[in-house]
Amino acid sequence: LRRVGARLRGAAAARARRRDDSRYVRDPARGTSRLDDKLGESSTRQEIIVFSQFTLESWDIDSETKAGRQKTLLRDIHLKLYEKELVALLGPSGSGKSLVCKILAGIVPAASPSLHFTSDSRLQIKIAPDQDFIDISLGTSAYPKEALQGSIGFLFQNYSLFEDLSVEENIWIGRDQSNFFRQHPDRWAEWYPQVLEKLAINRFLKVPIEKLSGGQKQRVALARVLASRPKIIFYDEPTSGLDPHIATEVSQLIQKVHEDPSFEVLLSVVITHDYENLLPIANRVLLLNVNQEIEEKTHQLA
Repeated sequence: LRRVGARLRGAAAARARRRDDSRYVRDPARGTSRLDDKLGESSTRQEIIVFSQFTLESWDIDSETKAGRQKTLLRDIHLKLYEKELVALLGPSGSGKSLVCKILAGIVPAASPSLHFTSDSRLQIKIAPDQDFIDISLGTSAYPKEALQGSIGFLFQNYSLFEDLSVEENIWIGRDQSNFFRQHPDRWAEWYPQVLEKLAINRFLKVPIEKLSGGQKQRVALARVLASRPKIIFYDEPTSGLDPHIATEVSQLIQKVHEDPSFEVLLSVVITHDYENLLPIANRVLLLNVNQEIEEKTHQLA
């Protein structure tokens, strides 16, 4: 935790160098620096994801004894994530950070036999501030796919691009998952060229996937996510394996997408170990600590 705290303070210094201090105000009640014009008070912002009494356990198989063992990943979590937040989620490998986000996105079934939730665990999500919450049924296979179709984007750590498809065809997969473009197909012709320009994809649009650099693949993967018109985006170690210069570009791209009103992203959550590049763009930092609790670290960024 001391090492994380030191890195958080370093990230705060980097953020101070990057951004204009005039955009920030001091919040005496919380002891934090924040983007007041962008975030406003938490009391006036709408909750987008809510964890209540959330406890998650997993069953692992010991490679030597082949015996099953139970592991608590998250313990009695009470947490609210708000609209317009760009959250950095930190924690050791294998602590359940990515797993919880994949459950929210419907990638990992909550009914998986290797997972267990306590009976009072509750997980809620909404995709518009003025809509009612949607419950994620824990321990069952009843994921609200129809209600959340295309509304939650997940950027995989390894890009998960199809090498037998072109750049464009990979992006079109996102469009095909979008309720918005299904209802408004005429809007695609206007939206698509804009996202190619904003993510600087035009210059390698015809290049085969296997010949793209890591940074270029990340841009294509992000365009595919955006093509579904998500309201919430989870980024799983988005700068992993990238050289420092490209990692910085990707972090700035994440911030650009989050703040661009044309993308209409309500909430961004970045799972990361890259403190140098990704903490400076976050306006909230959460740490999964050794007690399987989520600890608020925003005050370290003041």
